[in-house]
Amino acid sequence: MAIILLPLHAGNEGAQPAMLPNPFDVDCVLALRTTVVDLTPPQPEPHPPYNDNTAINLYDDENNIVLHISIRRTEGDVLFNSRLAAGPWGHEERIPLAERFPRVGIPTIVTIINLANHYKFLFDSAGVYAFGKREGLDGVPTQALYKINLGIPAALSSPIVLQQADILVAP
Repeated sequence: MAIILLPLHAGNEGAQPAMLPNPFDVDCVLALRTTVVDLTPPQPEPHPPYNDNTAINLYDDENNIVLHISIRRTEGDVLFNSRLAAGPWGHEERIPLAERFPRVGIPTIVTIINLANHYKFLFDSAGVYAFGKREGLDGVPTQALYKINLGIPAALSSPIVLQQADILVAP
């Protein structure tokens, strides 16, 4: 099992993805560990372009964002998406935030399992969600970036811990 600390970046300037210890191949697991979950929307409520957005992006070797996870406290959702390096965002998928992070203020684990056609998410044993891989965006993630918009407090701890492992298959 490989472990890295993923630092928090505020804004886009100078934010460079960190290399994962190993490519996040099919049949591998990536656990995101945070010591804090803060679902309290920032006050006063931010206005575009500085919306409330704590994001974790997984990139392939071509700099495509193959998986974008965004915590949107003011909207009450966790958003999932992907996009080509030089292209627009795809269709957003959203799930209710409070149902996925029921234990606010304490350590939490989000487990991502890379399967052939989708990513499966386990939210601290509180629920499961599947995000389908999109055509042209099915590359193997090799880098990760954890960021927030300028002036917005993060919903998760800084840094977060990434633990990466192969799926254990019973004989």
